[in-house]
Amino acid sequence: MPVDKSGEEISPVVSLDDLKVGQRVLYHPVGGSQQTTEGVIKEIITEPEVAGHRQVQVKASETDPRILIENSNTHKETGKDII
Repeated sequence: MPVDKSGEEISPVVSLDDLKVGQRVLYHPVGGSQQTTEGVIKEIITEPEVAGHRQVQVKASETDPRILIENSNTHKETGKDII
């Protein structure tokens, strides 16, 4: 199981049911990077709203939710698809 910089385990995410606000996750940052970074889930978004440090429109719905993640290094927020 992956661990964060403090040695705390980070659970692999398989579905929306696995996600909880406050949970630490590994994700690919915006920009197509193959590297992963760690962050904390701040919100599970289920309707369109403006979110993230860039204040962009997140196209979310009940059937296609997004998660708002705060990067643990930069503290910037981004809306991500649940894959």
